[in-house]
Amino acid sequence: MTTIGGRWTATLDRQLQFGWAMRAQRLVEGVALLAAFVSGEIVGVQIVFASIVAQVVSPRLVPVAWLVAALAPEPAERTLGDLYFDLDGIRGASAVSSLVFLTGFALYASGWHTAAWVVWAAPAASLLLAPTVGFCAGCWFYVIGRELWRRGFPDEETDERVDIELTPNEPGQ
Repeated sequence: MTTIGGRWTATLDRQLQFGWAMRAQRLVEGVALLAAFVSGEIVGVQIVFASIVAQVVSPRLVPVAWLVAALAPEPAERTLGDLYFDLDGIRGASAVSSLVFLTGFALYASGWHTAAWVVWAAPAASLLLAPTVGFCAGCWFYVIGRELWRRGFPDEETDERVDIELTPNEPGQ
């Protein structure tokens, strides 16, 4: 947990990392994308994209999560299963999602509207799966990429494989 910004930032980080705050943020973003699919209006996609880009800038730019954190009482005791995200993970997953959104926008601008909607279905599914079953595709790609970057890629000459062991990070690391 970061101490930049003092006690307020530490409290906000705790409330965002545990409980339902970030789950609610993801659920609202996912439902907004579903509404865009149903209506066929790209403006819903643009709004969710803006929200995701804001989280690349700072993982604390999550207004729905702030509202839920302000309204929901903080649990007296926390368990490891309550942990929902770390600040690096949310920024990395948002960066991955931003690239997917940009690919969809490029397809849409090129006249490939159906292909764009198919591409945008991936973040929509991830935004709905993350709060319900706990799987986030952007998080998965970010963690794999981070581990490959830290440990290096397989050496083609020796054909050695890199074993990647995914372990959960402590919050804020």
